Amino acid sequence: MERRVRVKTWVEDNRASFQPPVCNKLMHQEQLKIMFVGGPNIRKDYHIEEGEEVFYQLEGDMVLRVLERGKHRDVVIRQGEIFLLPAGVPHSPQRFANTMGLVIERRRLETELDGLRYYVGDTVDVLFEKWFYCKDLGTQLAPIIQEFFRSEQCRTGKPIPDQLLKEPPFPLSTRSIMEPVSLKAWLDGHRRELQAGRSINLFGDTYETQVIVHGQGRSRGLEQDVDLWLWQLASGAQGEGGTTSYPWGSGCYWAHAPMEGPALRSPFKADLGTFRQMLRPDVLYWILLLFFHRKAPQW
Repeated sequence: MERRVRVKTWVEDNRASFQPPVCNKLMHQEQLKIMFVGGPNIRKDYHIEEGEEVFYQLEGDMVLRVLERGKHRDVVIRQGEIFLLPAGVPHSPQRFANTMGLVIERRRLETELDGLRYYVGDTVDVLFEKWFYCKDLGTQLAPIIQEFFRSEQCRTGKPIPDQLLKEPPFPLSTRSIMEPVSLKAWLDGHRRELQAGRSINLFGDTYETQVIVHGQGRSRGLEQDVDLWLWQLASGAQGEGGTTSYPWGSGCYWAHAPMEGPALRSPFKADLGTFRQMLRPDVLYWILLLFFHRKAPQW
């Protein structure tokens, strides 16, 4: 069971780690990969993986360049917006100075490969690619990027056919890509339902990843083979959140006490599904539960 973490404090403590060429630092990586990414970082490489990714911009805006149904497209994710990227979409994050974003990915299965790819100019022709098992994205991308910059393909702008796969290890996505969602506007629009104790799936049930938003009250029934990350958000001025990461099968959660007072230093351990019973009724809490379903038994 991981300890509680205050997001704002953690980001400030690790500012020096957000350096090019990738600019990221992992908060958790043993189950879900919870990372924060700074800037500036303008890239030409595209990342491809079999799992989905969740993006949220804490500070400033970013551009996510994607290859959607055979066409290049820029997705602008503004401060305070949340976005779910489907699996199998080539994507290239473009980040600017004085920005900070949250990215969440699931742990890879041992049979899965990630790809790092460069295209010829603005075409969809592959210039250079590497496929690898991703264990630590924060350390594995930089050597591949450096390898490309030293390569003949980078120097000439022409691919070497013998070094490219005839087919990628998995099919690329053919689904449409959603528009980013303002999290605050979404919460305001569903305030009454959340205050009434409803739990709402932010992105619907057509994705492997489930982002569930809870308001007041109690919740039950999380009996799934999933990894789970809990992010508590309090309303109004008490907006500094806390996070933690939970391995599946742990049987309990570390629920966050109110944002002020001595109870904050006393995490509450509860049974699965009843972890929210300690929240104060006079404060509106937003609890985001991010479920990443596993495709195979725990390993």
